[in-house]
Amino acid sequence: MINGSEVSSRTKKYTAYMPTEDYLFNWMKINKIINFFDDVYEDFDRNKALEFLNFMQLTEDMKISSLSTGMKARLKLVLTMARRVDLYLLDEPLNGIDLISRERIIQMIISSLSEESTMLISSHLVNELETILDEIVFWDKGSVLLSGNAEKFRIEKGCSIEELYKEVYHG
Repeated sequence: MINGSEVSSRTKKYTAYMPTEDYLFNWMKINKIINFFDDVYEDFDRNKALEFLNFMQLTEDMKISSLSTGMKARLKLVLTMARRVDLYLLDEPLNGIDLISRERIIQMIISSLSEESTMLISSHLVNELETILDEIVFWDKGSVLLSGNAEKFRIEKGCSIEELYKEVYHG
């Protein structure tokens, strides 16, 4: 459920999802995929996308087939975060990404945080994201094992979220 509604085409109006999978059309240039998103999503902010492209050191004339894995991840984040929605879902945004791209992605996530929206990030790279987490939820096979305020856990347990992750999943 999202905002009390079952996941459907209606919920995409207030949800931006960045999957782990590469869904980009390799035959396109970046400007064409921006046009595509602008046509498909009425909440897409083209100016914000262009600003984010610049921050991510990408240009509109780049062909998607020529982008590295890290550059594609940065582009996917640009496309996702250029939408004005209530909920952002990022699935493993750092998975298989080089160190430089990871730093840029984390910087962009931080700069995109807003009081008006919620960002859910699924990741096994807890140590990379630990400093930006407000709340944590540890899941296993569809069940919540542990959830709550990240800072409270750090203080009460006297450990990092990464150490807590290891404790929860590996005893």
